[in-house]
Amino acid sequence: MTVVLTAAALLGLVGCASVPGPTSASEAVPAMPVSGRTARLSRAERIESEVELLGLRMGKMVLDFCPADSLITTTIEASPLVRLVRRLSGTATTHLSNGGLTPERSIVEVHDGDKTRRYRVVYRDTGFEYEYETIQGKVERGQNDGAGGAPLYDLQSAMALLRSWQPRLAEAAHFYVVLGRNLWRAEVRFAGPEMLTVSGAPRLTRRMDGVASRVDADAAPKQAEGANDVRRAFSLWFEQDGAGYPVRLVARSTYGDVTMALARYVQSDEFCIAHREADAKETSPAEPGQGGLNESPSTGH
Repeated sequence: MTVVLTAAALLGLVGCASVPGPTSASEAVPAMPVSGRTARLSRAERIESEVELLGLRMGKMVLDFCPADSLITTTIEASPLVRLVRRLSGTATTHLSNGGLTPERSIVEVHDGDKTRRYRVVYRDTGFEYEYETIQGKVERGQNDGAGGAPLYDLQSAMALLRSWQPRLAEAAHFYVVLGRNLWRAEVRFAGPEMLTVSGAPRLTRRMDGVASRVDADAAPKQAEGANDVRRAFSLWFEQDGAGYPVRLVARSTYGDVTMALARYVQSDEFCIAHREADAKETSPAEPGQGGLNESPSTGH
């Protein structure tokens, strides 16, 4: 349940494999502490990564974090090999709560040629509202009551949450993530320090392993068999020191491991300027009853 899965979903190529996982949400895995923006998340930055499947380059992912604007954006472009088959790309934008890591609203767009599939989500104190637009232009709206008032994250804010987490060795925690129109419960465990080779040089990292399960309306992970009940396993490696940015992510899939590897990391505000200007031009959506979502922010968790 990581940014790698976002890439896999946007590229439209990967199905997730079933994995052993917790049998119940009642198991003694505590909630991950709600964190503000630590020093690791205080500077504007760009993280560029390559996405691979079975050793083949599937695409490139670029994430821009703009703390001054409470904004995270991700752009994914398919590789030339993939574009020979399908012209796929995608974008994701998350507006964070002021000074925090929980999202206020988010939008994900998956482009397939001249057609677009779009998810818009507004987060509330007790759940979220969504708007899903299919590639045929049909619009579905709904709401979800969340998980008993627990904080909700999207994939981008969840990554920031994990970067800010300071666990003890073997410590585990859970949190809730909205993926598309659905709510998922992710459990992660800190596996400890691990040396990786990054851009040809050894680097000390922090490894986390996790499993995510789709949640029913009663906030218990689905247990019945079926396509929607598949658990998703993933592993993440973060830089040990400094900004703690992700250097490697792996998601297990039916076809093999999907891997995202760091290609370039830059701290700079210049990448945020274009996002800031684009965000300023956004038009406010209509109120309920006028064909859109009410995007008044929640009071925060």
